[in-house]
Amino acid sequence: MKKLLILAAALAFATTATAQSLAAESGADEVIRYWDNSTAPHSNCDSKPEKINRGKSTYKVAHTTETVFYIFKAKQSKGQSLIIFPGGGYKTVNLNFGLGRWLAENGITTMVVKYRLPNGHAEVPLEDAAAAVEYMRTNADRLGIDPQKVGVSGSSAGGHLAWPHRTGRKQRARKSARSRLASDKSRLTAPAMRSAESAGAGSALPSSFSFPF
Repeated sequence: MKKLLILAAALAFATTATAQSLAAESGADEVIRYWDNSTAPHSNCDSKPEKINRGKSTYKVAHTTETVFYIFKAKQSKGQSLIIFPGGGYKTVNLNFGLGRWLAENGITTMVVKYRLPNGHAEVPLEDAAAAVEYMRTNADRLGIDPQKVGVSGSSAGGHLAWPHRTGRKQRARKSARSRLASDKSRLTAPAMRSAESAGAGSALPSSFSFPF
């Protein structure tokens, strides 16, 4: 029991250190640590600490156990917002904060989502994606956006997560607030529909789609 408590404490410390490091480096106006495996509806049961591989413009995060929203507020808001679900083939979450900053500078409030990887639990990243859309809609007034102008974007695994939220669709991962879970516009770039199945995210959809935003 004592060993389990020590392991849990070490994991919590490592996750907090990762979150603080990314928050500082992201340049986001708001960093929302939404939930983790202990507070979310489902857990991905990953006991390894989160690990960051820093690239030139991308942070590849493995063993994600906490859902974090990095929000970049538009300098001169047009009321539009975009939620970005990064790719990574469900092996890592490849965060690109530069895109969020650029979109905000051009009038679009942007959320970059660090979602929890499935680790054999398909429902986990799906409920994180649903939470992101719901958060943007329910906080629209505070963020200065139009709740009817919330878009989603994703590539690879991120495209797979964005797919249920494309225009006219409602996320089935959560039962509450269904009317707030479909986006108004979408852009999906080669979503990893087939590879998602082997990663534990599951899908019977074709391997690539592209929608103009």
